[in-house]
This record gives sequence, structure tokens and C-alpha cells, in this order.
Amino acid sequence: MSKRYLTIIGILFIVTIITFLLSKNAPSHQKSLYAKQLPVFIHGWIGKDIEVDDKTLKILETDDVLIREYKKEETPPVQLCIVYASNNRKVAHPQEICYKGGGWSLEEKKPVVLSTRADVFPEFKAIKLILEKGNQRQLVLYWYKCNKEYTSNYYKQQINIVKSGIITGKSTSGLIRISTPIINKDEDVAMKRTQIFTLNILPLITKHLP
Repeated sequence: MSKRYLTIIGILFIVTIITFLLSKNAPSHQKSLYAKQLPVFIHGWIGKDIEVDDKTLKILETDDVLIREYKKEETPPVQLCIVYASNNRKVAHPQEICYKGGGWSLEEKKPVVLSTRADVFPEFKAIKLILEKGNQRQLVLYWYKCNKEYTSNYYKQQINIVKSGIITGKSTSGLIRISTPIINKDEDVAMKRTQIFTLNILPLITKHLP
């Protein structure tokens, strides 16, 4: 039997499993809303929740959605967005798709590695976006979560969801996005601000999102 034939069989097998699992997906109605348990006060940052409309919640098929803007003294704001659910892969998707749908133009997309200085995960990977809309520019970092594992790779996260579903019969999945405006075309300052906030919030996400 040729290697090519075995590869095709393997792909068909994976597709069959994914199709079967996804056909069982239903909107997530978990009892706890984990994302909203994240603290409003984080290392001098003060957060204020932004209301999420029912239409958005229906599209995402989960009620566990948090959009919160954090401010710190005279520093430009940082927005935290978390979409989280049990047994629902639809909560996670590449964020440039959403921004393009909202009229933003994508200037840059690339993976970045952040040093966390933590023993559990000393290096942390995310996707960095630079976006433009009229005279506005924005820097975004986002990544995915499946159970306790983080990844910046959309396909890896989807595979993790399927694998967890097969092994344990359940999975949790999430999208985490952090964004901030770019002021005076200074991307480095915006990146530093976003990176500092990310490293502050990451242990709390690990603590509050199972």
C-alpha cells in the first residue's frame, strides 16, 4: 500500500471523526460564567465592562463572553476580550476575520513570543495584528485556549478540542484577545503596553478559566 494512499486514508479518518464530533455540537449553556470572574482591578489597571448584545451571543453560541476596557492613569486603554465555552469550537476563530468584517484593514500579522519568566510556561506565543480604519490604528494580540493548553495556532486548537472530546468526552475552548490604540504611530509603545498587560492577566486567566 503506497504512502500517498495511507495519507489519504488518514486524512479521511480524521475528517470523519471531526465531522462526527461537530455534528454533536450544541450551543453552550454552562452553569458558570468563568470569564466574568476575572478581577476588575489588575496591577493598577481598572476595568469597565462593555455590554455584549444578544445577537453577538447568539452568533458565538455562548453566554460566557467578556469585553472589558482597562485604564491606568494617563495610559491609553487596553481592551480585553474573552469568549469561552464548553464543548463548542465556534467560540474561537482568527480575529483578523472579525476586524475585516468591521471595516478594518490588516497591515500586519505575525506570531510573537513573549517571555513570561514563569516556570510553567517560560515562553508564550500569540498572534500580533496591526490594523487600520480611517485615522485609527490598533495593535492586537490574540491566542486560543483548550482546557489548560494555550496556542497561537488556530488549527492546533481545533485538533486539541477534537482530541479532548475523544479522550474525555468533553472540552473547554476559548479565545483571548487584547487590543490597544496606536498613538502617534508609535507601535513599539503600544506593543510594550499590550505585552505588560498580557503578562499581568495571563496567570489570572489560567486561574479562573478551567
